Amino acid sequence: MYTYWDIHNGRTTDFCYDHWLGREDRLASSCLLTQAPRPLMVMDMVTENGTWGWFRLRQVLSGESLEHIASIHPPCVSLGDDRPQWRWEPNCQFSSKSTHNFLGCDMNGRHGGIWKHVWKLRVPQRI
Repeated sequence: MYTYWDIHNGRTTDFCYDHWLGREDRLASSCLLTQAPRPLMVMDMVTENGTWGWFRLRQVLSGESLEHIASIHPPCVSLGDDRPQWRWEPNCQFSSKSTHNFLGCDMNGRHGGIWKHVWKLRVPQRI
């Protein structure tokens, strides 16, 4: 949810379970394969010619997800490894500061957020 994969060669990103489509959800909810013999990587959905393997994609996914994939360039071996990206930094690199800022804000971006409520709880200080 906080990280996603920037696809390059597609060899290390799980097709159904990793965030790689540039949206919040994963394909797991629309993936028709309930069990695969091994993880299905993004690169597994590309033909030898370097195009999306539509025959295989149609076996695994339905409508809206297929349309979304059609708008994305397929992975390519020469691009190097897939890279994890951090949503809360403009340069997509993880930082403790951005994590702290994210955890310190509520859903509307106001500071205090959940921590203000946590500190007001009437619970034992130690367990």
